[in-house]
Amino acid sequence: MPESAGWYKISVYGVPAVASAAPVFFVQFYFLSFATDVLLLAPATVGLILASGRIWDAVTDPLAGYGSDRTRSRWGRRRPWLLAAAPASAIAFVALWNPPAGLSSSLAVAAWSAAWLFALTAAITAWAIPHQAMGAELSNDVQTRHRIFGLRFVTAVAGAGLSFGGMQLVGNAEDPRTTAGSLALLTGAGMTALLLVPALLLRERPAHGASAPSSALNAARSVFANRDARRLLVIWFFSQLGMASQGVIAPYMAIYVFGRPDLIGVLPALFIVPLVLSVPVWIGLARRLGALRAWRLSMVAGALAYSTLFLLPTDDFTWIAILLAAAGFSSGAAGPLGPTFFATLADADTRRTGEQRQGVYFAAKEFVEKASGATVALVVGVALQVSGFEPNAPQNPATLLTIRGCLSIFPGAAFLIGALLLGRFVETPQRSPRSFG
Repeated sequence: MPESAGWYKISVYGVPAVASAAPVFFVQFYFLSFATDVLLLAPATVGLILASGRIWDAVTDPLAGYGSDRTRSRWGRRRPWLLAAAPASAIAFVALWNPPAGLSSSLAVAAWSAAWLFALTAAITAWAIPHQAMGAELSNDVQTRHRIFGLRFVTAVAGAGLSFGGMQLVGNAEDPRTTAGSLALLTGAGMTALLLVPALLLRERPAHGASAPSSALNAARSVFANRDARRLLVIWFFSQLGMASQGVIAPYMAIYVFGRPDLIGVLPALFIVPLVLSVPVWIGLARRLGALRAWRLSMVAGALAYSTLFLLPTDDFTWIAILLAAAGFSSGAAGPLGPTFFATLADADTRRTGEQRQGVYFAAKEFVEKASGATVALVVGVALQVSGFEPNAPQNPATLLTIRGCLSIFPGAAFLIGALLLGRFVETPQRSPRSFG
């Protein structure tokens, strides 16, 4: 029997996600610049720290998913993780942006940064993975899950917007180091308060007799042995390529193609605002058309919007803005619909095996999402290098064409591949497409 959840419960669950997303985006988009220009660390050193953090992230995702699936306490499976991770995330974030002034060498500053980046990554993961699994367990009704994950997605995107504001504030400050430290302290206090909200105000649904996963290896195998899960992970990877490309390439587009550094924040806003506004529209279309058809429609529309961007002259900013907004609007379906698919597959896995593996399924989703972000950074970096990119200088025609292609053809192709794969996903015989609403 479907179990629903009201807007109070959905809001208490979803709104605090902004406090996990904003710090992550702030580190992802700004720490490299801060570490090289303010902390005076070598770019290669910071790159090594960030790359190592990605590897560490890949380790902590499945551990958090498996660990929360196995947790048994009077507080439930997920809430103990949220309670512990909330203050730990805030402490690590504050420490990362406040290296002691007495550190006497670049090596010491680098070691401090690496240690607290690793701590922040682990703490945020320990909150985010159980939190997503908790969302799947709030209700087993498909439409309610769309609203649950839709609100979580909207607040996470709002976190990205806050991170852009923080970057602008620190970047314009006379003393960026002090400003970053003060902003981190203020953010840490807000993080602690918000991240504790779901654990303190929500109660988990019972596991209905399901047991904990027998082992981490078996739990991981159960995900990748499931044909539906493998296809969904690949689809999710391509859907996130389109999203991730915006944050990476937009500054290059603003500075080198348009010659307008003042548009660095405007271009992401042109994408993000329609994306947020589109979420209830896609949820409504999913109710009428089915989630699979609605998601596929969004990917086809996104592929067209992105690809058309490549054909426009760079001096026609009005139409470029319109198509960026259309691409953002088209990208809004994945946020509420994708996680619902993962929750549905996890439910089917529990019925088949008798083991509770929601955390493992969402850990796999999170891992693929981060892999797509790393792939975008790698593809864009290599493409710029091969094209002859020169920092802080006028670019050659090949580089300008590469930048435009990375903002248009690359995400357009990713969305088209995702749409084609979704077509095959409908045909799988392992369960009825109707189970996805």
